[in-house]
Amino acid sequence: MVDVHQSDVEDRTANWNRCIYVDQTIDEELVRILTPQILRLRSESSQPITIAINSAGGSISAMETLVGLLTGPDQDGIEGKTVAVVTERAYSAAAVLLASSSYSVALPHTDILFHDVRYGGMEDVTPASAKVAVSQLQEINETFSLQLADQIFSRLVWNYIHFIGDFEGIVAQNDKVHSQFAKTIAACKAVYDGENGVDLASFATCLWVNVSRENECLVLNAMRHLHNWGIMTNLAKSFPDYRQKGRHSRPGLLDGPKKLFETISRATKIADSSDVWSASEADMKLVISLLVANATRANVGRPMPMAKLLDVVSDDFKMIRSIDDPRHLRSTIGFLTKHKEIFFSGDALRALNGKDEEAKRHALARALPSGKMFWQFCVLLCRELFNGEHKITPTDAQVLGLIDEVPGENVVESLRDWLKSKLQPPQVKRGRRKVNEA
Repeated sequence: MVDVHQSDVEDRTANWNRCIYVDQTIDEELVRILTPQILRLRSESSQPITIAINSAGGSISAMETLVGLLTGPDQDGIEGKTVAVVTERAYSAAAVLLASSSYSVALPHTDILFHDVRYGGMEDVTPASAKVAVSQLQEINETFSLQLADQIFSRLVWNYIHFIGDFEGIVAQNDKVHSQFAKTIAACKAVYDGENGVDLASFATCLWVNVSRENECLVLNAMRHLHNWGIMTNLAKSFPDYRQKGRHSRPGLLDGPKKLFETISRATKIADSSDVWSASEADMKLVISLLVANATRANVGRPMPMAKLLDVVSDDFKMIRSIDDPRHLRSTIGFLTKHKEIFFSGDALRALNGKDEEAKRHALARALPSGKMFWQFCVLLCRELFNGEHKITPTDAQVLGLIDEVPGENVVESLRDWLKSKLQPPQVKRGRRKVNEA
């Protein structure tokens, strides 16, 4: 039984008496203008502040400053809440501000645009400075992908709950796409040993069906990257690092590279290089696996030039290492426990709600594969938003978990509408009066 209060609805309702307007470029000047307004509104009440957005974007750092002012803890440790409403357009940093709100609304006529992080006004570009800039931009994109994933994960879980009743029908009508996604999940399950309680293949199929054709690539590419991660991680794990003792043992992937490393170390008079090699073993194995796998795929058609092949391997390596980032595991565990009813069932859910700590750890470990795949899909979806330029309709934004509500055109029942329905008193059914009682 869910305990719903009127304040739950109010926290998700725009209040134009407690509003700031982001209606110009997001920069330090806008921060200067809005800071007194935000501080005054937060001092008056702990109720959410409404953000009316009509902006072409601007500075990411300025946007982060605004988010900190709006939601950061005050002197009493109370964090702020926001309700963001895009009234005309939310591009770039403004789109991130919209998605990062506690509750986000897009009016049906509005435009939303996501694109990769960019440098503005870069002068005296040299090959060296360009490489540094590319590395920094990639790191910023990864950071924002994780931050955005933190915001939209709960919305995607809400969408999963909404679509779960449609899985069977949608899968039946789109069996080819679902089969493709099912292969992705199978590739990832080969890496893990655990339960798979969430039907991510069917959910991704539902997302693909419900977004516009222009944006279905976001779902397809996220699942493609997840598939590549599963295949390459499983391949790297299944092939031995070194030849085992025995005449007929399989050669190891790192036998030759390690021998070459030791030879070069002796030639260059490096006294003790064992620690250097140990630290690079896992990455070396992954790079070799990616190099061979991509070379094999490339040579099925036209041979790929080595420079291009190295670029592809570099991108794949960064993507896989991004997925394996320890921050993902921490986020996964947090979201698993927050959304227990989705990722746990039966004995596992009872164990998690019980007092036996060992049973809790076991239940959590068994659910990690399912939760981690869901989280990884969420992050990869966000990475795609920061890869190129994507114009997102309000409906697409709701389906992809970027916003909570499209007034009058919700594809998914909004949390606010659901809460309102729980507050309404039950309808009393009245039968017809008999004629002779009139």
